[in-house]
Amino acid sequence: MKRLLAAAALAAAVAVPRLASAGSEPNAVAVEISRFVLPEESWNKLQQAMEDQVRQMVEHTLQQAGAKASPELPARLAEETRKLLTYAEMVDLQAGLLAKYYTEPEMKELLAFYRTPLGQKQIRIMPEMLQDVNNHMMALLQQRLPPMMERLRPLLEQAGAGKTPAAAPAKKAKKQAN
Repeated sequence: MKRLLAAAALAAAVAVPRLASAGSEPNAVAVEISRFVLPEESWNKLQQAMEDQVRQMVEHTLQQAGAKASPELPARLAEETRKLLTYAEMVDLQAGLLAKYYTEPEMKELLAFYRTPLGQKQIRIMPEMLQDVNNHMMALLQQRLPPMMERLRPLLEQAGAGKTPAAAPAKKAKKQAN
């Protein structure tokens, strides 16, 4: 499941820049690579995982608010989630980016590589590897951001930002002690 969600995140990350920029017109090789790397069967599994995640988030939100979902909500959520990004759109987005960054001869080499055992392994492990990179990066950021904000606090306060979030808890605790 985590692998599928990571692949969905990767697919979305690839899709967003294409939506935001013109990109290039996809050619047949780019489309073939896109379909090879993310077959429709895999896309359907990703869609199901996204539907499940959205449903769980909505159910949790409703539960927190003390509300109960209507019986038709799960089916409607699944239907609406499937409309967010279709397989054809994903293929087009990825193919456009491939065409933007690679020449046609390079794409032919890339496709040949993906057909090798090592290329197949690359396709298989990339979502998990990207998830690992993301997890490590987030852990480092959570560890390193508070000290950075503390070092920058005087500059932020000088710029008129008032008390920074790092300073706010200390002030609140001081008020409560009085």
